[in-house]
Amino acid sequence: MCSPMDVEKSGSESARLGGYMRGRNREPSKSTSSTEDALTGNESEFRVGTSTVGQPVAPRAHKKSKRGCKTCKVRKIKCDETHPLCDNCRVYYQGKQNRCDYGDPILPSASSPSSSRTANQRKKRQGKAKADNKTRKDDAIPSVEPMDQNIDPFLLAQSGNSSKSTSLSLAVSPNAQMMDPFHTHPKTPEPEADELLQHYFQTTVYTIFPFYPTAEINPQAEFYSPLIYTDPLLYHVTLQLSAFHLERLKGSRHKAQSKRLMAECLSLLRERVEGDGDGLSDETIASVAGLASIEHERGNVRMVQVHMRGLKRMVSMRGGLNALRQSNGMIANIVFCIFVAANEESFPDIDLHNCTPCPDWYTAVVPAFDNPYYMQFESFGVEKQYADVLRNIRILAGTYQQASDCADSAQYLSVLCHLCANMQRVMSLPPVSNVRSKEYCIAEAVRASLILHVFHLWCGRFQPDPSLMVSNARQNLKSALKPLALPGEANELLLWFACAGAVGSDTGSPERRWFGGQVAAMAVEMALKEFEDLKGVLKRIIWHELQDELDHWTLWGEIQDLM
Repeated sequence: MCSPMDVEKSGSESARLGGYMRGRNREPSKSTSSTEDALTGNESEFRVGTSTVGQPVAPRAHKKSKRGCKTCKVRKIKCDETHPLCDNCRVYYQGKQNRCDYGDPILPSASSPSSSRTANQRKKRQGKAKADNKTRKDDAIPSVEPMDQNIDPFLLAQSGNSSKSTSLSLAVSPNAQMMDPFHTHPKTPEPEADELLQHYFQTTVYTIFPFYPTAEINPQAEFYSPLIYTDPLLYHVTLQLSAFHLERLKGSRHKAQSKRLMAECLSLLRERVEGDGDGLSDETIASVAGLASIEHERGNVRMVQVHMRGLKRMVSMRGGLNALRQSNGMIANIVFCIFVAANEESFPDIDLHNCTPCPDWYTAVVPAFDNPYYMQFESFGVEKQYADVLRNIRILAGTYQQASDCADSAQYLSVLCHLCANMQRVMSLPPVSNVRSKEYCIAEAVRASLILHVFHLWCGRFQPDPSLMVSNARQNLKSALKPLALPGEANELLLWFACAGAVGSDTGSPERRWFGGQVAAMAVEMALKEFEDLKGVLKRIIWHELQDELDHWTLWGEIQDLM
């Protein structure tokens, strides 16, 4: 087991991840139609409506790099021109982007990065700058004419309706990000559809949770992307997500594009839910979740409320999120995340009485955690329903640290679904009846602590952003912990609650100081002298090694003056 100092020294080479099941490494911080109206038939106007991971290195005086990537040029630092991803962007994006934009078209060839650079230099020397500028766009990598006009019949057979895909257009492989001349997508009036779709798979997809793809294990590519190419509504919502991301990055030009696409999405949504057959399909539900996510990021509260009411009704009519998980786990996870982030509607009640069966991998690892070393939560006053969720999250945290721990994309998706299902359950459980009892306070502390433990590292980094839910959880945990954390009453579970609150609070904030003070007081009462003593207690409850090690090491350093 590596020490906290080893973790800190390892830098970007460390395998520490920023949350459950991250598929990419990140360097730790050194500082510690509206949907409802369409469904009900009401006539209503449609309105179109980063927490720091690593501090950027201060730029130094340098010789200007004429062929550097666009990000380095914007940041005014020297680019080493490494393809496909320069060292500066590798650190800056922390795994959210895996290639730089050098302004070069990506051809479906096997040419090496060095030969590509040489060809560009030769073009420049030969005076072809005008031709280059004609084909190069400022905001996206251009499309390439298909090498073969033949359409793959297998892809059309998957669509179920070849008339939906009559426009042969280039798409992007999420893994290799190479142009695929055999993919088709629905017709669209958007002239820059290919560029938007490519931006989505190259950049936007890495800002959306719960998508954490790697080159080898990518449930997004296997279980979600095929739907984008065959469903007109979901296709346009995907373009809208990409345009909105570009709008936030680059401003005015993409603002008009985003507005235009939103109008197209709402028109298609109205047609879908008022038509026959597809109003409750997986694709329609995913589309509404995507639109709600965009409005949430815009801060368009009224439209978020409208979309979420419609989304909840649609999911309930399908039999709840657990039923949706059996149909398409990726879409169920997307819907789960917008419920968490928007914090407007409760989850469908039906899921509390319609639990999904435990996956095979879970059944296989349960015996390893069935021993006296681990805390028996019921002995500390935790009610069984809450204790069951704590045990499930404990097993997840101890078994799967990152995507590479999974055998394939299907198992990876199963793990993500199991996590989301358990978090949904703990957020949906009714409160203990006696609100003044100790049992009530413990149950609410469990609920709030799990929300902080799982979601706090996603705040400010992913879309939709769960910061509102996390902020509420901090306040709820403080209220629940105050009557429990009395002098002389310290125990292991209360210590874990306090640590979850401290680590889930911003450095230097009043909440961080309050929870940190509770951790220090309990550590003194429990005679915990070293960081390894604290870690030993927390590992008996819930401990995600790659997520928790450095965060708790930093917290331990902050509270030394209080001990």
